[in-house]
Amino acid sequence: MLERADGLTERGKGHVAAVRSAATQLARSIDDVLDMAQIDAGEMALEIEDIRVEDLLTHAQTRFERLAEVGGVTLTLVCDEAVGLIRGDRKRLSRPWTTWSRTPCARPRPRAG
Repeated sequence: MLERADGLTERGKGHVAAVRSAATQLARSIDDVLDMAQIDAGEMALEIEDIRVEDLLTHAQTRFERLAEVGGVTLTLVCDEAVGLIRGDRKRLSRPWTTWSRTPCARPRPRAG
């Protein structure tokens, strides 16, 4: 909302966007710390299921395809079928991809020239 406020300069809009991004990252970090505290206390309810590793990797590839395309990178997924299944909580196993894809280092930079 603030990015669209009348009278805000482009520089000001950039500052607002940076603050919003930092606040989002901080909130996710706090969520991660709270999750770890729940795990340590034995209060975390995990939804353990069989998960195909290839499905996790495909999900990650899908999340990063647009970023890669903007950066001029092609993503190719190669996963041997023998990798098979793991047991775990799909939501928690997918979280690192979500978090990382929103960090500044994951954003493509304009090409020089």
